[in-house]
Amino acid sequence: MRIFLVRHGEAGGHLTDLGVAQIKAAANVLKQSEINPTETLLLTSPLDRAVQSADILREELGLDAAIKKDWLASDESSMHELLSILTDDPAVKVIVLTSHMPDIIETAEHFARSFDMSFRARVRNGSVHLIEVENKIVKRLFPE
Repeated sequence: MRIFLVRHGEAGGHLTDLGVAQIKAAANVLKQSEINPTETLLLTSPLDRAVQSADILREELGLDAAIKKDWLASDESSMHELLSILTDDPAVKVIVLTSHMPDIIETAEHFARSFDMSFRARVRNGSVHLIEVENKIVKRLFPE
């Protein structure tokens, strides 16, 4: 079970041209991770820049439409929400999630603490972080 945390692209209300390019680059990283669209759930924050980023990922990766979730924050309930999706629906093996700072880093750090590991990373627009639940790994995939 894998969770990919993707920070929205650069925005000034809506994604800029650079923001679109950042999310397309993130999509290329996700393609290399061999995501099976039939086993992947796309979640997004309801804010425009995250929704636009999720729409680009959906198109680039061939995923179903993104589901907007207000709980994409780093509190304990969001971690439990993510885990319950993975355990309650056996068809879902991967979650791709688009959100914001500080939610992305706080979610990654929350999982890392639950795995008894230290994790600190700088999160840029269009960055991709991976949480491998079964292997208890949290790492930044992009940019390196």
